[in-house]
Amino acid sequence: MATKTELLKNLTADQLKEIAISENIQIPTGADKDEIIKCLLKLSMKSVRRYLAEYTEDETEKRSKRTVSEPMVDLEREVAGMTREFAKVGEEVGKLVREKLKASKLNELVDAHLKKTMCTCVNGSSVKTPKPLPSLPVIPPLSEISEKKPRIHVKEQPEPAEMEASEILSDRVTTGYEDLDNLLFGGIPKNFAVILTSGSCDERKLLVRRFLEAGAKEGQITFHVTIEASDVRSLAEEFQSNFYLFICNPQANAIIKTLPNVFKLKGVDNLNEINIALTSAFRKLDTSIKGPRRACIEIISDVLLQHHAPSIRKWLAALIPELKSRGFTILAVMNPLMHSSEEVQAIQDLFEGEINVFERETKRGSQKYLRIRKLYNQRYLENELPLRKEKLKLK
Repeated sequence: MATKTELLKNLTADQLKEIAISENIQIPTGADKDEIIKCLLKLSMKSVRRYLAEYTEDETEKRSKRTVSEPMVDLEREVAGMTREFAKVGEEVGKLVREKLKASKLNELVDAHLKKTMCTCVNGSSVKTPKPLPSLPVIPPLSEISEKKPRIHVKEQPEPAEMEASEILSDRVTTGYEDLDNLLFGGIPKNFAVILTSGSCDERKLLVRRFLEAGAKEGQITFHVTIEASDVRSLAEEFQSNFYLFICNPQANAIIKTLPNVFKLKGVDNLNEINIALTSAFRKLDTSIKGPRRACIEIISDVLLQHHAPSIRKWLAALIPELKSRGFTILAVMNPLMHSSEEVQAIQDLFEGEINVFERETKRGSQKYLRIRKLYNQRYLENELPLRKEKLKLK
């Protein structure tokens, strides 16, 4: 039968120290294994066997865990090694394919050159051009494939549909263009001052013509202040009782004949002259004609070029209330491209509403659109309306 000393020798020095600590046995500093065993001989044989069994059981459990985990670690290492090998093979294959493609491209170039410079041999037989290698699909490197992002297909937005008929409010003055009236719920609000901002284009002239003709044909008092009257000369001649034309042009006599409803002015230099002509027209108005009145002031850009913005603001600030007090709904016209942004803002601020004509590139080319930019405290639609000259032209 084994003694205590023999049993304790089966344990390591660290294990023996743990036993001594758990049993409160003092061990000299720097003692070796044999000295520790001598100190532990105080323990009973039963205690020595118990400690030996515990440490032996722990070692067996650790060994079993290592037995299970080590194959898994080896398998993971093997898989990682195979992955690296596959990556190397893929790079080699890609390299070979790219070299093959270069050779194929070179062969095609040589083949094309030989076809152009066909020569004959000494025996007279033609030199046959070598067949080019079959073209292979281009396989980019794996790094390039991973960096490529998916292509996003952006569907081009269709052009906005033409306006459908909307609610018509009773306090509106028609613009003469149905689609624009639909945006405005029937037209411009009565006694409102609205400015039409647009670059020089046919669509702007057609919109103004529609506004003036709608008033003239409905028998409404209609004022038009302009420097050029070729588009509205027929209206002045046909509707002499309710259509009043103010031509601010030195060549007014050459533009239109003298009529009782036509006021010919020397230009836009003298704003007081324009005010006097308007006052004279007010006195001539037929008081028996009831209903809304309309005025189109088409000289805003012209007077703004001739005078400073503060002077124009002062003039308009007096003219607009005067016209509104006499029952006029006002449509002013300005080309914002002719002026600085500060001057444009100074004029726009005087009006309660703004109709804007702008241009945009579409799949069909350049297209003009119309939108309502503001209409103070009134209902309107914010849709963009495509403008087409064919539809704007009067029938």
